[in-house]
Amino acid sequence: MHDRIINRHDKNTISGLTNAYMNIPGIGAVNFTYLGEDRLPGCETFPIEKYGVLIRVHTSEVCYRFDNQGDLELTVSKYGGCSLQSKNGTLVQVDLSELIINPS
Repeated sequence: MHDRIINRHDKNTISGLTNAYMNIPGIGAVNFTYLGEDRLPGCETFPIEKYGVLIRVHTSEVCYRFDNQGDLELTVSKYGGCSLQSKNGTLVQVDLSELIINPS
């Protein structure tokens, strides 16, 4: 698990992803959950890369798939938003529920 705090105008390269948690002032928590070879619903066949990471910020989710070692660049804009860029692999926006109620 990696813990980081980054600020506006920061650019961070994240290599050797496992699980990580970042706190970005003005945005809040960014969670990176290593999926290994597991696939998210809706991403069973695409992207085709072997390994995955789920990136969650509030109600936005991105699936990042890569072969060998993942390498992402996270940039915080001057307006306090963040963007991701893949150095190798594929990023896909996904939609996951944050809370699921199971009937008893």
